[in-house]
Amino acid sequence: MDPNRTVDKHSVEVTNCFSVPHNESEDEVAVDMEFAKNMYELHKKVSPSEIILGWYATGHDITEHSVLIHEYYSREAHNPIHLTVDTSLQNSRMSIKAYVSAPMGVPGKTMGVMFTPLTVKYVYYDTERIGVDLIMKTCFSPNRVIGLSSDLQQVGSASARIQDTLTMVLQYAEDVLSGKVAADNTVGRFLMDLINQVPKISPEDFETMLNSNINPTGQESVYPPAGQYTYPAVPGGFPPSGGGSYPAAPPNAGFPGAAGYPAPGGYPASGGFPGAPQAGGMPPYPGGPGFGVPPTGPGFGGYPQQTPVQSYAGGGPAQIPGFPGGQVPSPMPGPPAAVAQYTQGTIHAAPNFDAGRDAEILRKAMKGFGTDEQAIIDVVANRSNDQRQQIKAAFKTMYGKDLIKDLKSELSGNVEELILALFMPSTYYDAWSLRHAMKGAGTQESVLIEILCTRTNQEIRDIVNCYKSEFGRDIEEDIRSDTSGHFERLLVSMCQGNRDENQTVDYQKAEEDAQRLYQAGEGKLGTDESCFNMVLATRSFPQLKATVEAYSRIANRDLLSSIDREFSGNVERGLKTIVQCALNRPAFFAERLYYSMKGAGTDDSTLIRIVVTRSEIDLVQIKQMFTQMYQKTLATMIASDTSGDYRKLLLAIVGQ
Repeated sequence: MDPNRTVDKHSVEVTNCFSVPHNESEDEVAVDMEFAKNMYELHKKVSPSEIILGWYATGHDITEHSVLIHEYYSREAHNPIHLTVDTSLQNSRMSIKAYVSAPMGVPGKTMGVMFTPLTVKYVYYDTERIGVDLIMKTCFSPNRVIGLSSDLQQVGSASARIQDTLTMVLQYAEDVLSGKVAADNTVGRFLMDLINQVPKISPEDFETMLNSNINPTGQESVYPPAGQYTYPAVPGGFPPSGGGSYPAAPPNAGFPGAAGYPAPGGYPASGGFPGAPQAGGMPPYPGGPGFGVPPTGPGFGGYPQQTPVQSYAGGGPAQIPGFPGGQVPSPMPGPPAAVAQYTQGTIHAAPNFDAGRDAEILRKAMKGFGTDEQAIIDVVANRSNDQRQQIKAAFKTMYGKDLIKDLKSELSGNVEELILALFMPSTYYDAWSLRHAMKGAGTQESVLIEILCTRTNQEIRDIVNCYKSEFGRDIEEDIRSDTSGHFERLLVSMCQGNRDENQTVDYQKAEEDAQRLYQAGEGKLGTDESCFNMVLATRSFPQLKATVEAYSRIANRDLLSSIDREFSGNVERGLKTIVQCALNRPAFFAERLYYSMKGAGTDDSTLIRIVVTRSEIDLVQIKQMFTQMYQKTLATMIASDTSGDYRKLLLAIVGQ
């Protein structure tokens, strides 16, 4: 809080505040003092003159815990002020009350504390009122969203208000001159002073000044502009270190090299994938037996760690295992052997794991006054998802309490969302994200695209089943009610989980599909959307990679550019996501991470979701692609866009 004290008026101006998480029980109040300290330090960096002069609580009156908290803040500020902010809007208004305390008792012994009310006056700036007015307008918007006016719209509305005011003033002057209204010397002097304050400027100078301060209208695209970095229009691999675009491949390169497909984190081996639900169904999260409880057997231990197949950089043809001598025959080779798949996550199962010991560490970190966030970070950032489920089960067995509920009571904000996401089983987290993307007013289409267009068949089928058992809803019906048109049909296709996952490539079919896509788009007037849907929703990612390369030879344009020309909106973004994942899955997620942090503000939900879901799959490759595409490391951008324990935990997961 920033006080401006005026001694002669005995007043204090409070212009700033920050919230501090706390947990109240019958006999104690636990406050996150480390969080409070970090927030205060951040405020001091922005406004060094700020000091703490009191505390506030949401509620309409003082409670039995107010004395305890007020006593603590008496050590932080002399005679602290206590504000109560009625967020329950009793009497249809948000009442704010202020108090100071005074001890009661006999000399030498305090028997209690008495809170004395103070007079409160609201003062605001015009710019703050504009923000409040914009927020209030969302009450009348069906989707609770209101757009900001462009510079030209603001100039137009301001000009209209000035014109209305001048008309009123002119009418007043004419009425005075005609005798209809009695002259008022006070009003006359005010108008003369106002006229004298108007700067003298020529119309030409005014027009120049106006035009130089108006930004062009338009909205930034979700995807990078053409030329910033492109997915390969012809066969190619990873971009060279430090480069911003993909290199062209040699003319005779047929089947893609290591950098093509499948991107790290591709398809699980037969038998499941990390986070697959166990037999017995999925009772409501958090906690409980069944879903979220570790399997009794060793389970799936992650994808095999293998040396990547060799990639090429420039001069010669790609080296592919499965062909004699590693050379790709040209122009139309037969199907190669399936490419070995590998993943490199930043989080691995901890050796010498003891779920009971970790549960005890978490219990101690949350017990008593304050929370040891670092201890929590050290555990959750260094355990696999399967191990976290075992910790959750051990915690309930040892203490008879739900770990998730305890974490929610101790944490807040983005670090709470991140830790809870880490404790969700993988399948449940995807299903939960999809449910929240379609819940309530509005739909987060980018979340639907990111999950449904990038997961494997088995993952999608498990997500669909989990969505049904956990939320009692049919995901296909929810998609149909929240989307429409070709975008709806694309997502329904994705929900089936029926994509061909054969790792071999039929080059003849790739040529036929490329020709079919060309005739459905660039080669005709209008677009046959169903043809694009059929090919991109059914072919395997390796097959699509070959189709993209064949398309670039037929159309003299890469498929991504054609989709950009033929489609728009969400269906365009969905189709491009499928193609991008076929070409280079880590590059797609690196791009999503970059735009979640680019510009003003951070899309924390997207940042959290991608870091968590890829942490045990291909986050190492995503980090590498991020550096090559944007000439900065993922850790550097996270560190500059986040703060506190939230930043510490993200960096611990990403690994530096």
